[in-house]
Amino acid sequence: MTSSQSNRAIFFCRCNALVWLILLSSCAVAQVSNPGPECSSPEVVLQRYIDAVGGEAALQRIQTRMAEANQSMPATYKPTVLEHFKYRFEWKAPNKVVFRHTDYWFGFAAKTFLGANTFKFDGQNWSDFDGTLTRNDDRTPPRQRKLKAEYPMFDGPFHMMARVVADPLMVARSKELYSNFKVSYELKAGSGLCALYASGPDGHTRDTLYFDAQSGLLKTWEIQMPGWRPSGDFYFHFQFDDYRQVGEVTFPYYIYFDFYKATFRFTKVVHNLALADSDFVPKPKKPGAY
Repeated sequence: MTSSQSNRAIFFCRCNALVWLILLSSCAVAQVSNPGPECSSPEVVLQRYIDAVGGEAALQRIQTRMAEANQSMPATYKPTVLEHFKYRFEWKAPNKVVFRHTDYWFGFAAKTFLGANTFKFDGQNWSDFDGTLTRNDDRTPPRQRKLKAEYPMFDGPFHMMARVVADPLMVARSKELYSNFKVSYELKAGSGLCALYASGPDGHTRDTLYFDAQSGLLKTWEIQMPGWRPSGDFYFHFQFDDYRQVGEVTFPYYIYFDFYKATFRFTKVVHNLALADSDFVPKPKKPGAY
């Protein structure tokens, strides 16, 4: 073989090797970016979740909920110390909420320094800690008030936490919360999760819903809060676990909210008790009261 023939042979071998490397890398990318059949489309992921928690018909039959939970979170005066609370939630479809909490200091129940601690949401307005109508939203633009009323993602972190914990199956009605969904291809292969990007009603926020690829159950709800920090957007995270059967549906007995580092563990969940609409209506402020 001449020197010229030898050089051509080496050139073709290198070209063939390069082609094989390109083909192999393309296959690897396809394996990572193409989800399995359980994550193939938003419709598939959401339907698997709805089926996993009991099905659409069973969810529609739930019109009220009474639940009790123990909550723990780091103390503001000393983050290494956990404060403990007893919560009682009442929820009525589609989005009314009442919640009460009692502090526990050194194992003993104690009222907060504010006295009463009952918060009410009638689907439009929140009460203060004493159950009377708050005036915090008096200067809020009507469109923003409407978004906060209809979508818990636009409520403040404390109220958003209360609404999600009182109704953690609301994501099964996610078409009422979001206008558009897309499958996320950013998770690594073998993560065991399906992720959906969800576009909010304001047209620009992007939340992310993470579902267990095997069970179909919701694991994490990431909520974008645009403009909360000068450096960029901020994200709240709810985590759901310890799903248990409660009547016709499967309910998460564990919820964690990272903004307050608050952990809720349910001790009692009952559906379809008779709850009057009037129970959720804040009382009017007394004349002269702030």
